[in-house]
Amino acid sequence: MLNILKPALRASLSQQHLKTIRYYAGPAGGGPPLAKKSFGVSAKMLRLQKHFQKKNDVPVFLKGIKNDVILYYTTLGSAGLGLIMNFAFYVGYIVD
Repeated sequence: MLNILKPALRASLSQQHLKTIRYYAGPAGGGPPLAKKSFGVSAKMLRLQKHFQKKNDVPVFLKGIKNDVILYYTTLGSAGLGLIMNFAFYVGYIVD
């Protein structure tokens, strides 16, 4: 099926775009999914990953400081309040 689309893709994309897509997508029909080129990771990023990706069975949105927990529960409460108010709004139309 992709062979059918090749002429259309070549007409709409420049050669540079096709080269970039082929570079990152890998060869057709298999092969590595990503480019083999490694961009490297800074020491700061490795330190932050080690801190925030600990194996402690805590969800990622709760691994930070207390502000993350407060923000999470505030968002959860606001969403719940919005659902209740929405439900009350529609029930008000049905009852009237």
